[in-house]
Amino acid sequence: MKKVLLLALPLMASIVSCSDDDGPSAPVYEVITFESCEFAEGKTNNVSGSTGEYKELDATFAWKDYYTMVGGDVVSSLAMISEAGTPTATSVALPEGTEHAGADGSDKFMVLLNDNYVKDFLPEFSFAPGMERQIVSLQIMNSTAMYQYMKYGYYSYAPMAAGDYCDATITGYDAQGNETAAVTVTLADFRDGKEFIMEQWTEVDLTALGAVNKVAFALTWPDSWSKPSPKNYSVCIDNVKFLKVEE
Repeated sequence: MKKVLLLALPLMASIVSCSDDDGPSAPVYEVITFESCEFAEGKTNNVSGSTGEYKELDATFAWKDYYTMVGGDVVSSLAMISEAGTPTATSVALPEGTEHAGADGSDKFMVLLNDNYVKDFLPEFSFAPGMERQIVSLQIMNSTAMYQYMKYGYYSYAPMAAGDYCDATITGYDAQGNETAAVTVTLADFRDGKEFIMEQWTEVDLTALGAVNKVAFALTWPDSWSKPSPKNYSVCIDNVKFLKVEE
């Protein structure tokens, strides 16, 4: 009888071990970091020629340069804060000369630009037709241009005052072009006594968007804030995280 028990104990331990291994595994993620984008010598972004695109993890980020006006998605490594002069849309609002301008100490990031003169290239990215990926999160930050408008104004245009704000709405679309959901994050808020302007990379939970084929970005603010052009804006993103596709 004792021999049977001794043999049964290792067998039971083996069964328990197998049961534990068969439990749910931790999710595995893939992250678009933009670090593999190559720039021409001496440049701080990937704009070259009239149009172009950057691809990473099956996602496409396209841009168009139209007589110095850029629309779409530009990979950049430039950090700058401008108190006056011409705002720089393709840079992030961190102290000028910041060694690693991207989120979490990386070198590169993405600038999403909406330009009224480049209407066919929008602040969005997408996957191939029919493909969907489960989005998890990304990090977001003000561009230098938007930061200047918010904090310092621009020539005769005043900076933000009490009651003003700026929101970024991130919207997902499935493979059929239907909206999945939208998430809004505040980039600046001068309501109810606040004087907030986003000044550091901030993670945004996008699990509510679900499986997406396209992700689009739009900035909104009240009419009380007089900005040079209500149809031109930019915002910076980095570390776009997705659930890893099972093979």
